[in-house]
Amino acid sequence: IVNDTSSPFGEAFCLYAKGSPEKIRELCLPETIPDDFHEVLNQYTVKGYRVLAFALRPLPLSLRKLAQAPREKLETKMYFVGLLVMENKMKQVTPNIIHLLNKADIRTVMITGDNALTAISVGRQSGIIKPNQRIYLGDIGERSPSRVETHSIEWQDYDFAEQTLDPDTLSPNRSMLTHLHATVSPLHFSNYLEENPPFSRIDSKERTPLTIPKPKIDPMTTIGATSAKETEDYILCVTGRAMSVIQKQKELGILPHDYYERFISKAQIFARMHPDQKALLVTYFQERDAVVGMCGDGANDCSALKAADVGVSLSEAEASIAAPFTSKVQDISCIVTLLQEGRASLVSSFQAFKYTTVYSQIQFLSLLVLHYVHSDFTDWEYFYTDLMLFFPLSILMNCTLPAERLSSAQPSSNLLSFQMIASILGEIMISFGFQLGSIAWLFRFPPAGFVSCASLSNHSNHDEKAIGCYENTVMFFLVLFQYLGTFFAFNVSKPFRKSMLTNLRLTFTSILAVGFSLMLLIKPPEFLGSLFKLVELPLEWRFQLICIGSLNVAAIFIFEKKILAYLANLIQRK
Repeated sequence: IVNDTSSPFGEAFCLYAKGSPEKIRELCLPETIPDDFHEVLNQYTVKGYRVLAFALRPLPLSLRKLAQAPREKLETKMYFVGLLVMENKMKQVTPNIIHLLNKADIRTVMITGDNALTAISVGRQSGIIKPNQRIYLGDIGERSPSRVETHSIEWQDYDFAEQTLDPDTLSPNRSMLTHLHATVSPLHFSNYLEENPPFSRIDSKERTPLTIPKPKIDPMTTIGATSAKETEDYILCVTGRAMSVIQKQKELGILPHDYYERFISKAQIFARMHPDQKALLVTYFQERDAVVGMCGDGANDCSALKAADVGVSLSEAEASIAAPFTSKVQDISCIVTLLQEGRASLVSSFQAFKYTTVYSQIQFLSLLVLHYVHSDFTDWEYFYTDLMLFFPLSILMNCTLPAERLSSAQPSSNLLSFQMIASILGEIMISFGFQLGSIAWLFRFPPAGFVSCASLSNHSNHDEKAIGCYENTVMFFLVLFQYLGTFFAFNVSKPFRKSMLTNLRLTFTSILAVGFSLMLLIKPPEFLGSLFKLVELPLEWRFQLICIGSLNVAAIFIFEKKILAYLANLIQRK
């Protein structure tokens, strides 16, 4: 409301309003609405333009009465001024990002406050709507019954108004579909479009036909695709008014059986949505055990961004306050980056957890075996395995970058899943079995000059002589194979991370660790053998240790890559 002294109406105050064309039309005097209002509006919205309507009303009231007057009484009987048509060109990267998300089996849904026809146009341009998918637009009239129980939503095909959905099952009416296939052939398709306008809708207020310009449709692909997937290859576009009816009927429990589940699974475009409806839709998807990501850039998106599992703001304005993530790149490419980084981080965290757990248990069980034979690891053996082996490998295995391709597979988010627990327990049991077997093999086929630790120490106290013995040396070399074997088995790259070879620091460290461990086993320098207190094993026994260690590593990989995957698939089938 402004104080306009130059107003041609002669009033001091004048109210100016803007909003959606449908709402502004309701608030204006009928005689001020042009006869071609809907024709002009549809002409722009089907091309993807954003359209706002403007209106004004002279207010013959004093300032005191204006301050006390409710808004609802002022915004009535206005004069229609005109339409503002804006073109918000789609960013070039958007269709490519939508294509990547579709390939990764990630469902993309548009929730907007724009006109439904504009939303459908943008959905087709971006790839949210596939080229040959049928679109059914659901809406109700402004003069629908006041009782929610009696509201009826009309679902009409966007391209062929004669084709409708069953209001109870949301399935295409087969009789009309059969008629369409029987009467339309590719050879006569152009004539059919001329004789039967592709889209007409009844205006809910004046009940006058609204004609949409003829869309460019390839007859060979459209008719063939529709006939091949008569009942399934279609999506729904719903307006905010229709969504309100569905929400209220859902709360009252009067929706037909499985109606809501089918609606949520098929609805792809939500137009003319209020902020609270956006947030409510996010919760509806979450109720179906879906992980929901929301991308928005305005104040109207704040509640939905906050309700989503992952909210990304594309601006540093109001939406950034509610969203946990804010992108400095003003397009949706950040969603792919967020998915890649998030999945890689999750997989890396689980791998580090598994490796840390198995490493500590391997060390614990090896100490049990050594204590049983009255031995222990030396200080330098602890130093090498803990600080020179485990510490750098466990840190650097988390530094591998995410994969460039977004996979359709999803990483497990359950730390206590069957696959995680089975992997840890299986690797521990395999390692413990080889530890017991190696000591048993040592006692069964002792090398020349073998002296057990029990004979080098009294049974009540472990002294230094009991450390530098055959059992200690054999166990130390075996656990080196186990530490390195579990590291390589758990360090999975595809499909969520790049190859380990791209992580140069990890590659260099692992090569150094393998090389140094083999040097200690095959031919250690004299000063290192003395430092680690290693017993010089015969060449035959060194070869046997390499074979035992290699079998241990092979068993680790076979269990992790083959047996565990087979068990997981078996349980999933059941």
